Amino acid sequence: MKPLLNIRYNGRFRARISDGPELPLGAKHQALLALLCTAEDGIRTRTHLETTLWSLAQPRQAKASLRTALSTLRRYFGPAADVLLSADRRQITLNMDRVQIETGGADDVFMEGFVLPHEEAFEMWLLQMRNSPALAAAQTSHERQSNAA
Repeated sequence: MKPLLNIRYNGRFRARISDGPELPLGAKHQALLALLCTAEDGIRTRTHLETTLWSLAQPRQAKASLRTALSTLRRYFGPAADVLLSADRRQITLNMDRVQIETGGADDVFMEGFVLPHEEAFEMWLLQMRNSPALAAAQTSHERQSNAA
């Protein structure tokens, strides 16, 4: 299957639909996509996303903010949204079969220069991803699978 979404998270984060222009995503949307595309099978629980990206918000506000962010992503994804994103009451799924992770240079840093102020849980995750040798192995494996398709 042809990829519908191209994501590059080594170096500066970028996302685009097929061969279209780069999507003008805000910081939370970039962080949300990064969390989804690095999760096993592209699946994260709503609770994990809410506590990682909206840790300072009250639970009701965090839920609403996640719904709004997903709605915005769907709007950016256009007709591909129904194939790329699915959600139920418990989890959000990014269809990794239709996502291509673009390779960066060997020295590129994961989400280089990216900062999400006041979200310590995300910053801890980001630091872990930047320092994880397992990330490089998993990323290379997924890139090989994406490029073979």
